[in-house]
Amino acid sequence: MAQLSDLKLKYRVLIQGYPFRHVDWRPGARLNKSLKQARIALITTAGFYLPGQAPFDQSFRHDDCSFREIPWGTPADTLRIGQSSDAFDHSGIEADRNLTLPLDRLRELIDAGLIGEAAPRHYSIMGSIIAPARLLAESGPEIARQLLEDRVDGVLLAPVCPFCHQAAGLLQSIIERAGIATVSISLLMEVTKRVNPPRVLIVDRPLGYPLGEPHDPVLQKSIMLAALSLLTSAPGDQLVTNFSEPSLPPA
Repeated sequence: MAQLSDLKLKYRVLIQGYPFRHVDWRPGARLNKSLKQARIALITTAGFYLPGQAPFDQSFRHDDCSFREIPWGTPADTLRIGQSSDAFDHSGIEADRNLTLPLDRLRELIDAGLIGEAAPRHYSIMGSIIAPARLLAESGPEIARQLLEDRVDGVLLAPVCPFCHQAAGLLQSIIERAGIATVSISLLMEVTKRVNPPRVLIVDRPLGYPLGEPHDPVLQKSIMLAALSLLTSAPGDQLVTNFSEPSLPPA
């Protein structure tokens, strides 16, 4: 698992003095049905966008709080990568977009009868946001509104970079306040605990690898199911669980 000490000096200094934001999500929401009946949406912080969509701003300001809708049925390998942070290894998501937006794995879990259905649209943000005011005031509430419109039951968020953990946690908490159960993966708990989102699955992988390893569908689906299984828990206080054993049933 990533530690602040693993980061470049400029990021260690920035994070140590940074005033992290948080959103009060309490009392929180929970999934009141089985995963086999649930409609699930995915959110990535990797700045993915479709060829016909405008790319994210990759300037040094790190203040692009916009989002892109990713329609269900989009082939994962057609997504372009707009993430500008140099604080993580990009080679994983370049090799396999499912590491942070597991569209193919979600389809396989639905086909296997382990998850009910996918939301009609999923979401991508540029998670390396230093100034998240517009995410809190505009983009986050709009994503939550669309999720409610799509009758989504649960949301899985997968951050890739250090500040992505703040963006994912803030977005998660906004969606939770709207009444939809959420869970995020954390690769850097030193940031996640400062944002205090409701449910977190800790995955012992480096930054950029929230779903494990490229082209390892068994591991990716195991992590997804471990995370999504937390949605049925009432989050009175922050729920943090370590990923350990595979969650897939034996073949």
